[in-house]
Amino acid sequence: MCCAVLAAVVPLDLDTIIIDLVAVPLLVLWWRRLVHSLLRWFVLWRPREKKQQQSRARPRLAFYCHFPDRLLAPGASFESVPTGVGMATRTETSWHRCLRTAYRALVDALEAVSIAHADVVLVNSQFTARVVERVFPRATRYRRPAVLYPPVPASTETPMEAESMKSLPKRPFVLCISRFERKKNLELAIQALSLLRSEAQVRKARLMLVVAGGYDERLAENVTYFAYLQSIVQEHGLNDDVVFALNVSDAVRDALLRRCLVLAYTPSHEHFGIVPLEAMRSGKPVVACKSGGPCETVVDGVTGLLCPEPVTPASFSNALRTLVLDEEKRRRFGQNAVDRAQKCFSRSAFGDRLIQLLGLGLSVPL
Repeated sequence: MCCAVLAAVVPLDLDTIIIDLVAVPLLVLWWRRLVHSLLRWFVLWRPREKKQQQSRARPRLAFYCHFPDRLLAPGASFESVPTGVGMATRTETSWHRCLRTAYRALVDALEAVSIAHADVVLVNSQFTARVVERVFPRATRYRRPAVLYPPVPASTETPMEAESMKSLPKRPFVLCISRFERKKNLELAIQALSLLRSEAQVRKARLMLVVAGGYDERLAENVTYFAYLQSIVQEHGLNDDVVFALNVSDAVRDALLRRCLVLAYTPSHEHFGIVPLEAMRSGKPVVACKSGGPCETVVDGVTGLLCPEPVTPASFSNALRTLVLDEEKRRRFGQNAVDRAQKCFSRSAFGDRLIQLLGLGLSVPL
């Protein structure tokens, strides 16, 4: 609602208006632009004024879609295009479910209609582009989504307080950064570490796993999933080898990325995934699932290793073993990762690509 109100008052004397995440403002801006154009033709009748008005570029409407909202709702999947209503909960009445179904139907319809009013549709990865074309076939029939990879800021050394330094592990560690949500599949990293512990060299090095991420005790999913991960740690006898770092500061997060051996990125079918880029920026190789965004950011065998789907703890553990036990390969992959992050995913690369897309016809995506 707030975005729609802002769209109703934003000035139209701009070259381009970029809408991010929420598509509804596109509908408001499109109709405002149409009314404005009609008023110019019917009210401004003098030839000189008509010529001046016609020379002014009307604002182009661009929408940056990170992922369709309907596929982020509960009950959504990649195999189909549902409304996201999902299964009824035990405490949900039939009346509440009817209201939720009507709400999702309205929101999904508004999203599809709004995206159809964009002049340019930008997406964060080729994976997202394929999903958007499948979910919104009418809106993308004549304007194929163009890929604009999100940028990762340059790595900076930031001073850290003494207390923050104490929180960093002293032993070599594999790092896993993610929100504590079941779809992030964090148990994969824990199970992979358990298999790694069978290696004598790994036990001698006292390798550990650090799982860092956002945690909100008000969210039931965060609480239940965190308890589930703790139970897995106890089941495998890894209490001294797995550390959970909740809601770490940016300084600690960057320090963890600089000091880890490898980043373990566990989600499958991730839309884009900024964490692998942050690790690559810090000169660290990445082990990830061979699906979604990491297929476009991580070069298998060059900047990291990609595990074919369906990923198992054994395959993920083997990939980690390859990098953990080979220091020279880690160093080489890390340098390749820095070069790729700077060349393809820097802010300057993002700006150049954005200018190119908004200045050209955009008939062919990346």
